[in-house]
Amino acid sequence: MGFQALIASGEDALVQRFSAALNDIGVAVEAVPNCTPAISLLNRRQFEAVLLDCDLDGGMDLVETVRQAPGNQRALVLAFASANEAARMATQRGANFVLGKPINWEVAKRTLRAAHTMIIRERRRSIREKVKFPATVNFERQTIRGTVSDISEGGLAVRVPVAIPLGSQVDIQFKVSTVSEVLSCSGTVAWAKSDLVGVEFSFVPPASARAIVKWLMCHSPRRFEPLRSGPPANQALNWGF
Repeated sequence: MGFQALIASGEDALVQRFSAALNDIGVAVEAVPNCTPAISLLNRRQFEAVLLDCDLDGGMDLVETVRQAPGNQRALVLAFASANEAARMATQRGANFVLGKPINWEVAKRTLRAAHTMIIRERRRSIREKVKFPATVNFERQTIRGTVSDISEGGLAVRVPVAIPLGSQVDIQFKVSTVSEVLSCSGTVAWAKSDLVGVEFSFVPPASARAIVKWLMCHSPRRFEPLRSGPPANQALNWGF
């Protein structure tokens, strides 16, 4: 699946130019004029990047909404702000980049290049490998037996016999092949379907994190394959402006 971005802004020129620039680097764009449809999309779909206008009614709160939305907590957030105070607040609330308005398009180009690199790095980090590891899931004072069915550096999917609601906090203990000790993690349920739930890690003890990365380096050849997005690196980009 290709990279997906959401733009929330009521300024048509800004939306058009950033949409064109993102399309140039292989990122599909969904654009909305205000925060209401943006919140709806964030709760239903996953995006690699969210570009939002802090001048919108509720625009500043939208930064926090991205960070709280299941499946989008790791999305890259680029905020547009008209004032220094708004830029500072957007950064405090979780924006990765802030561009001042009116937009300096040379700065915007450099920012989009940096953002694209971060998106590719996060996508590589999120590559999941199919596994079958026994697990114990602690959820709302319940202890449930389950099976980890895939795993990445950023999370895992676990098959469980009971429904676990979206946004739930869970603690999981599991064993991976080639590692003798029991590994542990804490996370948030980002998606759920039937008896399978996807968990985004919120905390992994250092020893468990090292063991997961080591296992993936040995068993996940896709992590070393180039991720294709947009034109070749040596091809000049139009960037839409």
